[in-house]
Amino acid sequence: MPNEYKELDVVYHYTKLSTSLEMILHKGELRLTPRKNTTDPFENNKPFISIGAVGYYDDLVKLDSNKGLKTKQIIVEKYNSIRQISFCLNDKSHLNKIPIENHCGSGPYEYYGCIKPRMWDQYGDSYKGICLAFSLNQIIENLKKNNIKIIKGKIKYMKNSYIEKFDYGIDENELDNSEISAYINKYFERVEKRFFTKHHDYKDENELRLFTYSENQFVPFDISNCLVGIIYCKNFVPNVYLKLLETYAQTYFSNLTRISFGNNGIRIENTKY
Repeated sequence: MPNEYKELDVVYHYTKLSTSLEMILHKGELRLTPRKNTTDPFENNKPFISIGAVGYYDDLVKLDSNKGLKTKQIIVEKYNSIRQISFCLNDKSHLNKIPIENHCGSGPYEYYGCIKPRMWDQYGDSYKGICLAFSLNQIIENLKKNNIKIIKGKIKYMKNSYIEKFDYGIDENELDNSEISAYINKYFERVEKRFFTKHHDYKDENELRLFTYSENQFVPFDISNCLVGIIYCKNFVPNVYLKLLETYAQTYFSNLTRISFGNNGIRIENTKY
């Protein structure tokens, strides 16, 4: 197992073979994409934003309906501008079982975010895809250099409370006593917490999420100095692409790692370029 995969800041991104070859590795960039493109129906649904006075209001005539409609429009536009990307983390709960500090041995494979059969099946195109390992610290530095303001958070996995109704409504009582911009900032402080929650059935993904707000459909960023490993599954990637993977590993001075899943367990073969 490459030492780079044992670092605490390493993150993994599963994707299709074609996407990794034609877009990510060829261009040397990843990109944040619209939240609505996710497969999770709790994320890609349009929020229902009602406008109404919560509780008792002494003088309903004071409520400014135009202010509420304008606020709703701005909220919808900002919500639709969310761009995000997800990574899989190493499982730190296994730190006491793996000699990370000394970089000796591999320890339990459950530690590594790149050895997750469910992730390979669901996000790695049924094992035919690619898992890319990156330095998260370097990614963050690259985003800062491009003046991309990122909100970063580890996903919290929740049980039944997650699927209960979430109120995206606008409280006209509160809005009437504040500036629109201040209300929207407070509104998204509450809503953003939901961006980092998923149903507990996803807990083994151990997901880290980065997101930003942008009017552009995609927000690309450089990964040429972030890539530490290209990982694929033996017997699932056609031989015709293996030479190209080697070339990219040489280009980025990264590891090229092959994983074998079988009756004899898990086998790791690695070449460092």
